[in-house]
Amino acid sequence: MNQLQTAAEEIRRVAKLYQPFVQAAEILDAAGSLENASKEAQASRDKAVKAAEKAKADLTKLQAEIADAEASKAAVLSDAKAAAELMIKDAEAKAEAVILDADAKCQAAKDSYNASLKASIDEAKAEVAKHKDRAAKAKKEADAFDADIEQKQAQLDSLNAMLAEIKAKLGA
Repeated sequence: MNQLQTAAEEIRRVAKLYQPFVQAAEILDAAGSLENASKEAQASRDKAVKAAEKAKADLTKLQAEIADAEASKAAVLSDAKAAAELMIKDAEAKAEAVILDADAKCQAAKDSYNASLKASIDEAKAEVAKHKDRAAKAKKEADAFDADIEQKQAQLDSLNAMLAEIKAKLGA
């Protein structure tokens, strides 16, 4: 063999000696990449878990607010209905008393009584109108509570959708 061939053979032999080191370096590079990807995935998971916990807390808070609003709405409606019924019964009782009194006095002084009766009926109507106004105001309050509940329900639905999306991402 000539010197060039011997040198080529010697270079090949030395290259074979270093080949395991090259393979080890490639394995270490791959392991480093996997470790970085693992750290990034863990950080993303931790962020998603924190977001899910916040969403759950917001959901719980909104559910409590909705429950409070429902309870307030029910109480306002109940109180308004009871007050309206009482006021109507009271107004009806007053009107009936006025009418009975008017009937009793009708024989004695019809003209005087007609003026008195008209004033009493107008007063009763005005009181009934006031009570109807109060009932209308109570209904407006109840409608406002309904609107508030709808808004909070929309927020709750939005948070539920976000939570489902986070869960889907965590599960994927």
